[in-house]
Amino acid sequence: MAQQKFYGKGCPVQCPLYQGKVDWHAGLCPNAEQVQKKIMQFKGNMGDMAEARAQADALRKTVEFFKSRSAKKPN
Repeated sequence: MAQQKFYGKGCPVQCPLYQGKVDWHAGLCPNAEQVQKKIMQFKGNMGDMAEARAQADALRKTVEFFKSRSAKKPN
């Protein structure tokens, strides 16, 4: 994982309230890692409508791109 910050202050990986060591490496959860490559995730906590529109536009462009690629493939 490139960035291990989830809640602004580094939690849970570098949380000042947790005294243990967090082990986070590839291969730790092989089933989840395999599925992750095949799913889409949607962020639902947009800061404002402009951010939401930008995310929706990026999703639309992505769907259109893959739709056009699949239409070009012979059946």
